Amino acid sequence: MTGRSLAKPLYIAVGTLAVLMISVFIWLMLAHDPDAGQPKVVIDIERSDRLTTGSIQAPGPVAGLPTAPDTRSLPDRISPALPPAPAPSLVEAGRYGPLPRVSQGEKPLFAYARPLSREQVNSPLPKIALVIAGIGGDPHVPMVVLDRLPADITLAVPSSARDAQGWIDRAREKGHEVLLELPMEPAAFSEAGLSRRPILADAAEHDIVDDMHWHLSRASGYFAAANPSRSRYRSNAEALRTIFRELGQRGLGFIEITPGTAAARQVATSMGLDYAGVDLVVDANPTGTRIEAALDRLVDVAQRNGFAMASATATPTTIERLSAWLDKVNGREAVVVPASAALLMPRNGWK
Repeated sequence: MTGRSLAKPLYIAVGTLAVLMISVFIWLMLAHDPDAGQPKVVIDIERSDRLTTGSIQAPGPVAGLPTAPDTRSLPDRISPALPPAPAPSLVEAGRYGPLPRVSQGEKPLFAYARPLSREQVNSPLPKIALVIAGIGGDPHVPMVVLDRLPADITLAVPSSARDAQGWIDRAREKGHEVLLELPMEPAAFSEAGLSRRPILADAAEHDIVDDMHWHLSRASGYFAAANPSRSRYRSNAEALRTIFRELGQRGLGFIEITPGTAAARQVATSMGLDYAGVDLVVDANPTGTRIEAALDRLVDVAQRNGFAMASATATPTTIERLSAWLDKVNGREAVVVPASAALLMPRNGWK
């Protein structure tokens, strides 16, 4: 056998071994590369503003009943005026106008509620909250409310009120926090014509949400929504969940300003919504002596439970009686706090 014939098999063997070694090397490289050899570029990405838009839920629970705040962080005194609203980060463009939203964990509920002072929280006296409803219905009465009642009184403005935003702005300038009254379909058919674009309980879910967007976009600067009358929603849990879901995802609470039902509270609790209901309506019988008697009952409830809340309407008789009663009671038999305190602090954990 010649040298050339011996070299040929040798070349073939060496070549085969080289190919095998290269294949093994490439396999080892790819097996430990999660990108399988694909080209890649590494860049830094800034953390974006995580927020809730439309009906998209923000990270974490929608809402809840937080524990009482550390009183060391509370101010000794509250500024006479609340900051102008809206906060730019807490609104988004909607179909009908600006809508409230959650941004980086900040909620309209926290931003627009009237703060508590250290003195209010630490007082050993029972706490009472009062909501004056129907602000803006009569163009003359609300000015009396703003002039005569202390800033810790919460005001409720109907979404359909003429110049609702103007009333909210004036209320906040005087230090009052504000609820937005939503025209949830009333239980009594005769009341249906009293509100513009009522939110019907038997409507489809998307129609309920659309109607809510219309009403929520009428103004800005409210910390929660309220129902102005007994509603058909109290017997329709599914429709109530639609209302509560939208409010919670937008960082709002809900206060029933007519005596509530266990069903509404149960739905709110199951959804983690910040919810509270009044214990009584002080001017259900709108005579002077009956109003004062109802206010006295409110103090009795507060003394038993540590906290009580009532609503009243913005009428001259009610405002006159309430103003005189507060001069006698506030700071002596009870301490008046904003209604938002019912959402932001446990009823039996003021200290």
